[in-house]
Order: sequence, then structure tokens, then C-alpha cells
Amino acid sequence: MIKKSSALILIFLTAISAAFAQSHPILSFFNGEAQNGQVLLSWNISGGNNCNGIIIYHSSDNVSYTEIGEIPGLCGEIIDSEPYSFLHSNPIENQLNYYKLQLGSQGFTTPLEVLFYNTKEIGFAVFPNPSDDLVNIYIDNAYQNATIDIIDINGKKVLSSKYISGVMNPISIGEWESGTYIIRLLNDNSIVGTDRIIRL
Repeated sequence: MIKKSSALILIFLTAISAAFAQSHPILSFFNGEAQNGQVLLSWNISGGNNCNGIIIYHSSDNVSYTEIGEIPGLCGEIIDSEPYSFLHSNPIENQLNYYKLQLGSQGFTTPLEVLFYNTKEIGFAVFPNPSDDLVNIYIDNAYQNATIDIIDINGKKVLSSKYISGVMNPISIGEWESGTYIIRLLNDNSIVGTDRIIRL
């Protein structure tokens, strides 16, 4: 799906890098954000600049790129800046995805890295799972006021803490007893989803 955006998109930070760049002279920004099982790309062409069509490319290795979308026709404005966005519906799960734009004869942007984890319906992902030491929790960017609760089989809450969405949140479980724990994501005090952590 391709559309013009009416607002700036929040910067998406990952544990590895920020998916945010001013990656071409005619762009004021080029962002990528994992959101609801997809990746939302957004960019802004600075006023006074234009190009003849925009092609969006994707790669899993930053070497071989495939075209995934196009915005035909003249882009940019004579005076005002012009925002654009593109929704990539099938990014590769659990790894970095790379994106770049071809801005007509103006050439390519530098690659943009977006770390994507499929949080599915529960709003978060836990890995590695099972584990005997450390697990990472990745929370979807849609949940900006997220709390994680972890409960043992006896119903005792062993952890309850706020975490940042869109980044890796490491949790040490090495001192916990072996067994199965329930993990749940709350946003604004409402339960979004639940899963299990197995402590080996």
C-alpha cells in the first residue's frame, strides 16, 4: 500500500541501530518502523526538490535488492516539503530488513536498516525460548505505554516492569526455578496478549 503521509512518523530505535536517516540530499528524513506485523517506511522530500518517480527496494542481506513498490510521476514540491509513506506487508521475520529508495534520476538513498520481529496478535516476541539464562522481549511499536508481567505456576508475580517498545529488552532468568512462566503484555493497564516462558 502506498500513500502520502500527513504527519511525521516516530523514530524507530533498535538495539543495533536507529532506523532513521537523512540518507539523500533531497530528503529531510527516511524512517522505518515495525508496526502490527508490517514495516512502515516514511520519508520527506525537502521543498524545492523533485524527482521523476520513486521506486522502493527491499533486501535481506544488503546485497541483493528486489523492487517492492513504486510511486509514479513527479514527486516533490516547488516550495513546501512533501511527505510520503509505504507499507511493506511481508518483511522477513526475526532479522534486519534493508530498504532503499530510487529517487528518479536523483539516484539511490543509502540503505535503511529495520529490525523486524513478528509480534503477531500478542503484541510481543520472546527469544530464545526455552532458556536457562537470558531472554529478550521485543514489544511492538504500537504499544508505547507497555508493562510486562511474568507469573509463575503458583500465581506469584515474579516480575512487573515497564519496557520500551521497538527495542530488545533483555531479562535475566538464570536465578529462577526451572519451569513454565506466564508472560503478559499490558498497555495502559489493559492486557494485550499472553505467552509462556520456559526456564530450563
